[in-house]
Amino acid sequence: FAADFSNSLRRPIAWLPGSKPAHDAVWVAVSLAFGIFAVLRVLRALALGSPLAGITLAACASYLISPITWAHHLFFAGPMVLLVAGDGRSRPRHDCRHHR
Repeated sequence: FAADFSNSLRRPIAWLPGSKPAHDAVWVAVSLAFGIFAVLRVLRALALGSPLAGITLAACASYLISPITWAHHLFFAGPMVLLVAGDGRSRPRHDCRHHR
């Protein structure tokens, strides 16, 4: 039932063939794996001195594995993809005065 209202990982898993208990088991397994990956990435971001990246990753991971996530929460998934694809740090800022 919750999958009908969710925009998290639970919804596409509910579309798979099989029973609801099977869907629930797959969702728990995928959520656990994704959660572990997210925690490792958050720890890396914090170790690299980027608390904003860590907070963004933690929030977005919670949106994706939550039983129910509303569509407007997924707005933050974009920054998460960029943070996960990189090394966990923000890109360096360059002083524009040096480029004149």
